Amino acid sequence: LPTRESEWLHRNDPVWEYGFYEPEEKRIPKNKLMFREALEVLRARQEIEDDSDGPNAAKMREEARKVYEEHKAVARVDPEKLDEMWEYFRPFVRKDTQKVRSEINCRVLPLLILGYEDFSYILSRIC
Repeated sequence: LPTRESEWLHRNDPVWEYGFYEPEEKRIPKNKLMFREALEVLRARQEIEDDSDGPNAAKMREEARKVYEEHKAVARVDPEKLDEMWEYFRPFVRKDTQKVRSEINCRVLPLLILGYEDFSYILSRIC
């Protein structure tokens, strides 16, 4: 593992871009990913599944699909393993819509979880 001093010495070296050394491609075993490759594959797949309707959205999805299909890690790793990685490590998706709940429901929910059934006291103080 790199030390703080070695990271400082290699701060502008593209091989050490993510703070560690990556072996040559021929030395990477089948079905194994380097951290950088995993990030690139996840980002490309996220861009492919992006459902925005912007003017360049279709073009961006097509470019991401091309990057994903031509990526060396995708050729080296089984598709089932990539799907499993996507299932467990996919980035969170931003939602523009929110579900609004009333204050009463927010106060009653913890009581429901604890098993209380009589909410008359709490409801009388809220309402």
